[in-house]
Amino acid sequence: MLEEEFLESVDTGDLLLLRANHIGAKLQRLFTFSDYDHIALMLKASTEVYIFDTVYENGVQLTNWSDFKKRGIYRDYPVASLRKLNIKDPELLNEVKVKLWEFAAQHIGKKYELGIGKFWRNSSIFNSQVLPSPRASYLLDSETPVASEDRNADNRTSKKSFKKSAEELQSQEEGFFCSELVAAAYKSAGLLDASIASTRYLPVSFSQKKGLTLLKDASLSHEHGIAFIEEERFKN
Repeated sequence: MLEEEFLESVDTGDLLLLRANHIGAKLQRLFTFSDYDHIALMLKASTEVYIFDTVYENGVQLTNWSDFKKRGIYRDYPVASLRKLNIKDPELLNEVKVKLWEFAAQHIGKKYELGIGKFWRNSSIFNSQVLPSPRASYLLDSETPVASEDRNADNRTSKKSFKKSAEELQSQEEGFFCSELVAAAYKSAGLLDASIASTRYLPVSFSQKKGLTLLKDASLSHEHGIAFIEEERFKN
């Protein structure tokens, strides 16, 4: 699909699969039998499109699509594909979108971490409960879907339980690698089995050929290749 089509169709919860050309990325694809070596979660507020991912240099970050283009980051990924999140129930879809935004707000700024020990985990240590957050309120503006019943329920959370949960979350100092972050976000929205460690997921796990099964009667579309529009200043 052309970039204009991508920007029109992309929505919160969709996945962006990417392929880089550096040697580390090539080795990763070789050892994981994958066409991709990086994955990001897409978020959208009004007409603004954001990439939520984690990279070695910056850790967990939220990047506006226009910055992704202006800074030429897209040129690091000659191959990009979109997988759309499909949920038929509009109310459920709205709830999932809210939870994904709140997860992003809670985790922006955490470090990038990829260690061999992570891959030995079978069960999850991630607390999938998403807490009310000042940063979530900042990101969830009036144009972003809000599940009113869920938000009211959050407001009824006692100060005592909130303080305890916040302390538990802050004690989890581990960072994320890209597919672990996406898996954890999906788990927070109830789309993946919370008992399975997020570290068990690699970029290839979310590719079309793996046939990942989601919960809540959700599914991912086929991969749609994206043809980036070359920024004028990068043209030869």
